[in-house]
Amino acid sequence: DMVRANEFTGGAAQNQYALYSDAEDRLVIYAEDTDTIELNLAQLAGDPDWAGGARVIAVNTEGAYQEIDLGTVDLTDQTIDLGANADWAIDVTDI
Repeated sequence: DMVRANEFTGGAAQNQYALYSDAEDRLVIYAEDTDTIELNLAQLAGDPDWAGGARVIAVNTEGAYQEIDLGTVDLTDQTIDLGANADWAIDVTDI
């Protein structure tokens, strides 16, 4: 079950929306009209399932489907450069 979790992103004020599944250790973010995504992952730092950090994959929803592996990130609050202004789907999973 996924629940709304905009606190993991820049939130509605930045056109960034998130759903989180604790059972699957997965965060799905949709961001509109942006070239960066704000990831607020520090709140996951105490969760043993996320101890190895997070893997981030992005898809530009305005082009042909292509997964862009953004690699692994630490569980900190950070801004990730997506390389192009577009609408983005972001998948964040534990390692």
